[in-house]
Amino acid sequence: DVENSWYKSSIMKLKADWIVNWFEDGNFHPDSNVTRAEILAIIINSSETEIVDDNPEKCFPDLVDGLWYIKYICYAHKNDITSGYSDWNFKPNGNVSMIELLAFWLQTYDIKVEKDSKKPWYESYIAFADENKIIPKNAYSINSPAKRWQASEVITRIQQFKQNKNLNYNSNWCNSPKNLSGSNSITINDKNRSYLLNLPNNYNSNKSYPLYIGLHWRTNNNQMVMDYMWLGGSKWDKNSNNDVISVYPAGLWDGPYTWHEAESIDFIDAMLYEVSESLCINKSQIHIVWHSLWAYLSNKLACLRWDRITTMTAVAWPGYLSECSWPVASLILHNAKDSLVAYSQWTKALEIRRNINDCKWEPKSLNISGFNCQQWSQCSAWNPVTFCSEYTTYWDVPHSRPKKWSQLIFEYNESLN
Repeated sequence: DVENSWYKSSIMKLKADWIVNWFEDGNFHPDSNVTRAEILAIIINSSETEIVDDNPEKCFPDLVDGLWYIKYICYAHKNDITSGYSDWNFKPNGNVSMIELLAFWLQTYDIKVEKDSKKPWYESYIAFADENKIIPKNAYSINSPAKRWQASEVITRIQQFKQNKNLNYNSNWCNSPKNLSGSNSITINDKNRSYLLNLPNNYNSNKSYPLYIGLHWRTNNNQMVMDYMWLGGSKWDKNSNNDVISVYPAGLWDGPYTWHEAESIDFIDAMLYEVSESLCINKSQIHIVWHSLWAYLSNKLACLRWDRITTMTAVAWPGYLSECSWPVASLILHNAKDSLVAYSQWTKALEIRRNINDCKWEPKSLNISGFNCQQWSQCSAWNPVTFCSEYTTYWDVPHSRPKKWSQLIFEYNESLN
């Protein structure tokens, strides 16, 4: 279950070092939560610390005598890695949060973090991890439970940090890229799925690029969307200086095109893995763009693949109403005169995304590339929500894309870096 994982290299490295193991079913279960006891065992083992007292007395009243985790928890307690909760318990089977994960790791590896007494204690850990490219600050929220893939990724990067390696978010193939361009296909569930790939005009195989994913709607194929979106590859923007790699996956033709199949998410996963394993991608700059009816998939991907989608841009969409709890920076456009998608659906979709991103206070006016927008910037994990509703469109069709929208999208995403 890690074959097309965005984090395969980190997971396989830790497995080779006997730091993490597969479950009895032969899978790693990367999306499962990690407990507080498990994370201390992984961290301490990864630091190659030798625990002399292999059978200590339990150091918290809620620990069970004789269980495997006691030596790790009590070592951590003795060495000021953790002090437990205010009720004197440790809660070994509770989920570890991302903030706790970072604190445990940095303290185990004796990495000093400068703290500001005027700010919450966790902000120093978030800032340190972000500034040193261990994990981006917008990739998790304060109370996010840590996943097994996150534990693998962070531990690998902290090990590299301790080895004084120059950390970045480049894909694995930046030093030895493969040839990949044009039309490509992947077999998912015995079905042939295809995507178009466009490289910038002055493509340098040793330079990392942002990746843009342009998703099409039900009546147009991905070649038409490539021409329509102007994110790269369009017959109208061949002389463009857009310094990005863009991909256009194709939905299944069922008269019209559809993205309803559950395997579509697997297809996007496999496409991202293939592109990142072939080209030099900045993995902290993955942007998804969608227009019209099937734009719900843009939000669905942001909900299900929040760990790799940096920003979501949706134009003239009714929203994705299923369960979602992960914040992603969002640019939402809807023409107030659009009659194909009711404005009430837009306001509902906007409200849902603001709630997911836990945005506070009132929005502020923001002008981007001549677009007058509103932005909620006080949101969870530095993931703002921006809404634009007054703009001119091509052919004066209210449901169409805005004029100069690619300029807006590029400028907006660059402003978040």
